[in-house]
Formats: sequence, structure tokens, C-alpha cells
Amino acid sequence: MAEKLIELNSMETALAIFGNRDENIRLLENEFSITAVCRDSQIKFTGEPEQVAAAARAVEAMLTLLENHTPLEEQTVRYCISLAGAGEERRVRELTQDFVAVTAKGRPVRPKTLGQREYLQAIKQNVVLGNSRIFGYRKDQKRLVIDETEAPMVRELFELYSTDKYSMKQLENLFWEKGYRNLNGNKIAHSTMSNMISNPKYKGYYVGNKVKVVDMFT
Repeated sequence: MAEKLIELNSMETALAIFGNRDENIRLLENEFSITAVCRDSQIKFTGEPEQVAAAARAVEAMLTLLENHTPLEEQTVRYCISLAGAGEERRVRELTQDFVAVTAKGRPVRPKTLGQREYLQAIKQNVVLGNSRIFGYRKDQKRLVIDETEAPMVRELFELYSTDKYSMKQLENLFWEKGYRNLNGNKIAHSTMSNMISNPKYKGYYVGNKVKVVDMFT
């Protein structure tokens, strides 16, 4: 068995590391099969040497985030634990090097995983990740470029839709009569057109991993 005592620099930091009702400490105990004792601004880990060392590394990663004004939410704590378990806790600093936006209170919104940071970097470089074949565009060196052979159909779709005179089904039939075809040479379905109208890429926005959170209290 091994022990590791970690002295935190303030009670405020200790409370952030411990989490609400010591929830962060419970995550560390469950993941690394250790025992943690919190007293004032100290944490003492007891357990197998490798697991104690990993838990200490996870705390160091959490401290790095706090120093860079990144709040310790459950997702970020779990990510610190994951990185520490793999011996890559130093990479957590990469999450503090970029921010997505700034809140009304002036706090930066930062990526919470290295995957999110990669996605953010791709956006900054106008690079499109994943399967991005959408009608009217082609991919050139990971960037979306207008396909001028398909672009007229897209432009006309938005122009006609904006008149509010056509249903999507009517546009489907109209475009078939005009000779527009999908990539397989068939009719462009009205559902496809609806997806094009709602796709943010056609409006100049690059959005990925879209999630809608429903809050029962708002």
C-alpha cells in the first residue's frame, strides 16, 4: 500500500477539487480503487502505488484547468481521470490554449476534450472533418469548395423557398421538370431539400455534434 498527501494552496481550490459533496473525490476513488481522505486543504490518497500515483496525476490535471479558469464539471473531471490513467495528463494543458466563445460575464468557453480541441482547430483552419459531401460543394484538401456544376440548383432552391410560394413537395416536382438530378441521377427528394434549407453549412456556419438539451426548469 502507498500513501500520497497533496496540499492545495487554498480552501477555494480545495472545494473546487473536492467538488459538490466531494463528488470529484468519489470519482477518483471509484476509478482508481483508492481511499481518499479530505481535510481542510489537504487530500490523502491510500491504495496501490500505481493507482495512487495516477490519482495524484489526475488532481494535477484538474489544478491545471483551474489555473486557466476552466470549471471542473463532471465531464472535465472524468477526462482528467482518463488522461491520468493513460499517463497523458500533461495533455490537459492543450485544452486551455483555445476557447470557443466568451460568456456574458467574460468567462471563456473552452473545449472539454482533446477531440473537441481538434474540432475547434479544424474550424479555425476552415478544415472540414468527417463525411462532408453535401450537394453544391466538393471537398478539396479538407475544405469545402463550391461545385459550380451543382451550385445553380442550390441557389435557385433558396431563392424560390424564400418567396414562400412553394411547398417542398412542389419544389421537388419543379426541380425534376427543370432537369435537376441528385448524385445518382434520380429526383432530388423534398426531404433532401428540407435538409439543405436547414443545413447551417449553406449559411456559412460549420456546426458539428449538434445536441439539443431540454431543461425541465426553463
